[in-house]
Parts: sequence; structure tokens; C-alpha cells
Amino acid sequence: AAVAARSRAQKEAEARRLAEENAEKAQRIAMANSRGRDAKSLTPEMEAARSAVAARSRAEKAAEAHRLAVENAEKVQRIAMAGSHGRDAKALTPEVEAARRAVAERSAARKSYQEQKMAEENATFRRRLQAQVGRDEKGLSPEILAA
Repeated sequence: AAVAARSRAQKEAEARRLAEENAEKAQRIAMANSRGRDAKSLTPEMEAARSAVAARSRAEKAAEAHRLAVENAEKVQRIAMAGSHGRDAKALTPEVEAARRAVAERSAARKSYQEQKMAEENATFRRRLQAQVGRDEKGLSPEILAA
């Protein structure tokens, strides 16, 4: 019975020790979760620096947008001015049209002459081809047949 009592006492002591350790670990875990390991917000100095950078960026973008708007307005005005008084004629002058007609007529005459000449040459070639008679022999010569 003494051995059983001592064993029971040891088991109870071990259970109390484990319960205390578990309670301590649970408390440490709860503390760690309540604080977190990293900062969830920026320091006031960092917030101020970020807002200053953002403000400067917004100002630069606004200035660039204004500059582009002015530049575009000037470009539109220049285009409108250029379009209001044309600089080049949109039609050919009578002299240029006459010169073009003359070139076209010469080209047509030359083409007609070349076509006529080609037709004459083809006709001559066909006549000569029709007049040809065969000069080659289609059979064996009498000397070869006699042999």
C-alpha cells in the first residue's frame, strides 16, 4: 500500500507540474498574440514623410497635366491656322494637265506602233513557217535498204 500511495503522490505531483507549465505557456501565447511581433502601423515621422511624397507627386502630376493641356491647345490652334489658308493647290495647273495628255498620247502612239510591228513580224514568221518543207528523211535510204 505504501508503494501505491507513493506512486499516486508522484503522479499527482507530475500532473500539477504539467498543469502549471500548460497554464504558463497558455499565458505566454495569449500575451504574444495580444502584442504581435511586428508593428501594424507606421511611425508618425514615416506617415508625414509618405504624405509629403504623395503631395509632391500630386503637384507634379497636376503641373504636367497643365503643361500638356497648354501644349495641346497651342497645337490645335496651329493646325487650325494652317488649315484656314491652304499653302498648296489641290488641282493640277492647265499646263501640267496638257503635258500629261501629251505624254499619254505619245505613249499610246508608241504602244500602237509596237503592237502593229509585232503583228507584222508574227505574220511574216507564220508565212515562213508555213512555207517550210521537211528536209529530214522519214524512212531509210535506198542504200541502207539494199544492204
